[in-house]
Amino acid sequence: MAMPPLGDLLALLPDNITGDIGADDMRSIVTSLYDGIVNSGGGSGGSIPIGGLLLWATDSTPSGFADAQGQAVSRTGFPELFAEYGVKYGAGDGTTTFNLPKYNGFFLRVKDNAAGIDPDAGTRTARPDGLTGDNVGTVQLDALKSHQHTIPAQISTFSLGGGQVWNGNGGAARSTALTGGAETRSKNIYVRVLIRTTPAARTLFTSSPITVTAGSKVIPAIAHNLTNFPRNFSAVLNCTVADLGYAFNDYVDMSDIIFDGVVNNGIKLWVSSTQIGGHQENNLKIYHKTTGVLTVINYASWKLLLVAGTLQ
Repeated sequence: MAMPPLGDLLALLPDNITGDIGADDMRSIVTSLYDGIVNSGGGSGGSIPIGGLLLWATDSTPSGFADAQGQAVSRTGFPELFAEYGVKYGAGDGTTTFNLPKYNGFFLRVKDNAAGIDPDAGTRTARPDGLTGDNVGTVQLDALKSHQHTIPAQISTFSLGGGQVWNGNGGAARSTALTGGAETRSKNIYVRVLIRTTPAARTLFTSSPITVTAGSKVIPAIAHNLTNFPRNFSAVLNCTVADLGYAFNDYVDMSDIIFDGVVNNGIKLWVSSTQIGGHQENNLKIYHKTTGVLTVINYASWKLLLVAGTLQ
C-alpha cells in the first residue's frame, strides 16, 4: 500500500496532546518513522539498491532498471553497478563493458551456504568469472534424482484367453518406452527479473524566497511542476541575517513547530499534484539554536521556502 503524504499524517495529530509526549515530539516521531519507511523501500516508490533484483510482471521496464539477461553494458555508464558487480558475470569487451547476470529461463535457488540441503553444491557449474561450487551465480543444469524402474520378466496379468502375458523379450527384464516432456519442472509462470542499474531519480522543488511577516495569513499556492505527486514536502526558514543563534544561510524546518502550549505558532502546508501552499498560524516561533527556548523570530532576518520532492 502506498504511503500517504507526510503532511497528511501530521495533520491528523491533534495540537493538544497530553501526557509524556507533546505534540511537537509526536510530529518528530511520525516524521522519523515516515522517512524510515519510504527510504527503506516500504512506501510508494521506495528505492531498491544498485544491483538489487526486482521480479516484474509486465513487458514495460521502470526507470533505472534493465533485464538481467547477460547483456554487456557500459562500465562508465553504470559506474555504481560496475563497482558492485565487477566482472563476476562477464568482462564484456574487457575494457569498456561488463555483463549483467543472466536469469533467462532459470529457476532461482537460494545459496546453500554450507547448509547441506543442496547435495551437489560443491559441483555447481562456474559462473562467467570461473568461480564454482557453493557461491552466488553458479549454475546447475536440469537433472533427476537417481532412481530405478524395473519391469519384471513375467507380468502378472492375463490375456482374454486366460493365459499369462509375457513381455516378449525372452523372459528378460526390459525398459519402458520414453514418455514425458522436454524437461522436469513444477508448475510455473513467467516473470521478468530486473536489476537496478542507476539510482532512483529524485526530483526536488524549492520555491523562491517568500517574505514572512507577523500574524495569521494564507500562504499563496505555488506551482511545483513535479512530474509525480510529491511524496515529501515541508516549510523551511532560511536565515538571511543572524538571529536566535542562527547564522546566515542556516535553515530551520518548520514542519514540527506548530503548538507552544498556548496557540499555534507555525506553518501548515497542503499539496496537490500541481501546487503547494499553506497557512501561517499566528507568529512564527523556532527553537533558539543554543538555548532551546521557543521564541518568535525577527521577521526581517528570515525568508520562507516551500520544498517538495518525489522519488521515481
